[in-house]
Amino acid sequence: MTQDTARIPGSTIGILSGMGPLAGSDVLQKILAYAAQEYGAVEDAEYPDVVLISHGFDGFDAQGTISHDLEQKLVQVIQQLESVGATHIGVACNTAHACLDAMRQACNLPIANLPEETAKQAAKQPGNYLLITSHAAREAELYPTAMKAAGVDFTELSDEDQKIADEVIGLVMAYRLPEAGQKIAELVAPHLHKVDGVIAGCTELPIAFDFSGNIVKDKLYVDSNQVLAQALADQCYTRAAVAV
Repeated sequence: MTQDTARIPGSTIGILSGMGPLAGSDVLQKILAYAAQEYGAVEDAEYPDVVLISHGFDGFDAQGTISHDLEQKLVQVIQQLESVGATHIGVACNTAHACLDAMRQACNLPIANLPEETAKQAAKQPGNYLLITSHAAREAELYPTAMKAAGVDFTELSDEDQKIADEVIGLVMAYRLPEAGQKIAELVAPHLHKVDGVIAGCTELPIAFDFSGNIVKDKLYVDSNQVLAQALADQCYTRAAVAV
């Protein structure tokens, strides 16, 4: 038996981006690559339909501070994605998942829980992970909660290292990618002998790691952008057994 895959008619991925903008473009690129590699997409019609709204949110910085006003703006963009035909949604910002309940209540579509999906992926490759997130995501304990629920061992950054991680996020948001890559390499290098892997738990961080000189090449590595891309793309395809 072999597996035959097909796109589900009418399925459309919705991506909320803009926090920052590069994260959404990275998720989109990874959706397309995954569709080709996992589902054999070649022709245009074999790739998922995608609606991406990249909206600049005032008051959202590298630390990921979230106000009530920002929560309402997130809800508005989620509703906009629903209104233009999205059938399922991903938010290309881990920190924004502090508002996940409000976003889910505002629409009738499934919205991926990125910290949970990332923790589940890490659980498939057991080990002790260095967990790197934004300051606000750390304060909200988005990842520790998900990691503990998935049974994943992890080590968090010190307060001083967290400041460096936030600098990295800011550099990616400013499109200073070589600098971001150098700084993330400097941040993780002293930890690599103590952990089995690294979780890039902010959607700017995988972009920084792409410019890090492959600092995590010998370690387990969980890219939250890749996790989101796969979770969204998987909902666009069916698999059927075919006799040969």
